[in-house]
Amino acid sequence: MTASKPQTATLIDILSEGYSAVNRRPWLLVLPVLLNLYLAFGAQLSLAPLLSDLSGLMQRMQSSGSDQAMAQEMALGIEELGQIDVQRQLAALNAIPTLPLTRAVSPGGEGVLEISSVGGAVLAFLLINAVALPLSALFLVLLAGGVRSEPAVRPGLPQDVGRVALMILACVGIIAGVGVALGLPYMFLTGLLMLLSPPIGVLALVILQLVVFWAWIYLGFTNEAIVMGGAGPLRAIRASFSLVRHNFWSTLGFLALSAFIIPLGLATVWQAMAGSTAGLVVAAVGSAYIGCGLAASRMVFYRERSERRQSAPAYIRSGR
Repeated sequence: MTASKPQTATLIDILSEGYSAVNRRPWLLVLPVLLNLYLAFGAQLSLAPLLSDLSGLMQRMQSSGSDQAMAQEMALGIEELGQIDVQRQLAALNAIPTLPLTRAVSPGGEGVLEISSVGGAVLAFLLINAVALPLSALFLVLLAGGVRSEPAVRPGLPQDVGRVALMILACVGIIAGVGVALGLPYMFLTGLLMLLSPPIGVLALVILQLVVFWAWIYLGFTNEAIVMGGAGPLRAIRASFSLVRHNFWSTLGFLALSAFIIPLGLATVWQAMAGSTAGLVVAAVGSAYIGCGLAASRMVFYRERSERRQSAPAYIRSGR
């Protein structure tokens, strides 16, 4: 008797199932739509005073040659960051799809909170993420229930949301701790290289960017491992790494489509619609729908690839 080989769902099947889950429960769009509307029309947060001081300091630190040119380029980038609302950038723990538009701020304008100290920036970061984390956990739990076709209202939902929030925070803490422990010595070495030989220093920065990119690839499914697999922080990290390692090319294809091609392609559409109030509202709703469907598709991808691997023969699961 021949063992039946587990059938692999195509990327179209995965995207279709993800959007079907959202279509069955359109109220899942409420949180993303409200967040998009707030980011489009709500209060703004500007780091312009703080970043202006930092930009001036960097320009004074370098005085000659290629160092000066590089410092001026970095200072220009810092000044540009000071001209936009940075709430999206500071929401490191946010997992709710947001409208990918940068909102310009008017220094000293009405509804703009300007931060001029490092302490204020840290406080803003903590407050924003203190709100983003539980809302993201609620969104992920509700979306995972839709993907699994669970009842919309069920006992134990608040406990699930709290557990997911704690697991996500623990995961981020572990990854950030390891990143800081390894990254600080590397950044110190990079700083020395920039002083001794700027081209080699730039190469070291490029290598660091590549490492961060591949870490994002391999650790990018930790949230899905938590909400779909009930994993703790360490097991979620291992599960994400294992998923990508054993499904490398299909994962790259899925991420290329769901994280780059579709979002970046539609970003131009949302940008074109954002010229009017009505267009911005439509873009907020449309972006929420597309983002929810892609987030659900990530969960479907994780579940399908994990179940397929578990149902495979033992010698395949062990990688031999």
